[in-house]
Order: sequence, then C-alpha cells, then structure tokens
Amino acid sequence: MSNALVTYLETREHRERPAEQVKSAADAVRLARLHYATGNTSYLEVLTTGTDLYAAQLQLSQAQEQETSSLYNSTLHWARAGSDSVRLTTF
Repeated sequence: MSNALVTYLETREHRERPAEQVKSAADAVRLARLHYATGNTSYLEVLTTGTDLYAAQLQLSQAQEQETSSLYNSTLHWARAGSDSVRLTTF
C-alpha cells in the first residue's frame, strides 16, 4: 500500500473522533436548552454548550479538510504511478 493511501486512511480515522464530538456536543446543547426552558439551568450553560459545539464543528471541518487533501494527494500519487505503466493509444 502506498504511503499516500496510508496517510489518507489515517487521516480518515482522525476525522471520526471529531465527528463523534460534534454529535455529543449537539446533544449537550439540546439538553442545555431543554433544561433552560424548564428553569433547571442558567442561560450561561446554554451559551457554554453552544461554544463547545462550535469548537467541535471547527475541529471537524479542519479534519475534513485534511482528509480531502489526503484523498487528493493519494489520488494524484496513484494517477502518476499509473501513468508510468499505462500508455494511451490513439485511434
């Protein structure tokens, strides 16, 4: 397996953790809003969980950018390697 593909697979694994953090943070926001609506928590808690969600979304976005870049690089590496062994014929 090429280094570019291994790098892509590792990057993909690193994206999964931020995705889970976004899900968890979104649940925390939902619960904080529910608790605020019922008077069981302050609005500061709602704002704090919203900030945590934003930070998790930012990390996920950065991880997705790295994954896309790795995919592009591995595809480019594969295409370059394939062009050395494949000749195009014209009709």
